[in-house]
Amino acid sequence: MKLDIRLPVEQSAGTAIRIYAKRLVVLLSVTLINFILIGWLLPVRIYPVFSLIIAFSLLGGAMIAISLHRTTSRTSYVKEYEAEVARLQKPTQSEIAEYSKEFFLLKSVREAGLYGIYSTRQDAFASFIKFLIDEPYEILVVGSSLLGVLKLPDKEYEEIRKVLYQRKESGVKVRFLLTHPKIADLRAQQENRSPKGIGIEIIDSLKILINEWKIPREDIRLYQGTPTCFGLRTGKAILLNVYPYMIQAYVSPCLIVLKGGYIYSQFDNSHFRAWTSSMALPVPSNLGELGEQLDVFAKNIQNLMDSSTSPTVSDSV
Repeated sequence: MKLDIRLPVEQSAGTAIRIYAKRLVVLLSVTLINFILIGWLLPVRIYPVFSLIIAFSLLGGAMIAISLHRTTSRTSYVKEYEAEVARLQKPTQSEIAEYSKEFFLLKSVREAGLYGIYSTRQDAFASFIKFLIDEPYEILVVGSSLLGVLKLPDKEYEEIRKVLYQRKESGVKVRFLLTHPKIADLRAQQENRSPKGIGIEIIDSLKILINEWKIPREDIRLYQGTPTCFGLRTGKAILLNVYPYMIQAYVSPCLIVLKGGYIYSQFDNSHFRAWTSSMALPVPSNLGELGEQLDVFAKNIQNLMDSSTSPTVSDSV
């Protein structure tokens, strides 16, 4: 929204010129009258002192007249200025309509519980750390391979890893829901990844969580479904990072929403509740055997992809 606001001084330039012109006319007129009267009275030698008194009196009267005129002009200018200020303070209909749009947007943001919008997951992590630090009970992490959370070297990822580990050590239950390797390759081709690549990342993440972080196996599950949204949930806020089709999620925009807004409640029920669904399987006791099955998983996915692209009767018609 852009307001066309001009300074009152600029708007009143014509008025100011007229005022000063009137002052000049008054001054010249009074001066001329004084000279005429002085010239007429001074030759009278009988009353020279009286003539001078009259002349100076007339001159003083002229100065008083000019002062009064100046005061009147100043008062008029002040009134013009006050009127202009009052006009600017009164919004137009278009301005009111624009303000209404802004108020509606703010109301929508408040109802949704939106805390912040970020261009990448890295930026969102920097703002979400405080919610992790303040969480006293449970943190749930939902992702695909958790490559960004557990392996990327950027400062923000190192900080989020540090905080998650510290919260686990302090007694907070930190749970992880990853994509099951058997369906991980469904995303491989669209992300230009090699077969088994995502499955290998998932197994590597499981090793880090179990062997290095000492996360109990019961706090890790593998979801038999393609990932749709990376998420971090605490009791007060959720970080959401939607998975795009053609690129990894950690370089795409994120939202942070607060509990009390409808986004938090809907995602808590429809997304994070996947932890308790029958689609979430426990981690096998032998990760080596799970790794050995990656070839079978990749072949099954490839067969599925090939069957979906083979011509059908309707395609050939």
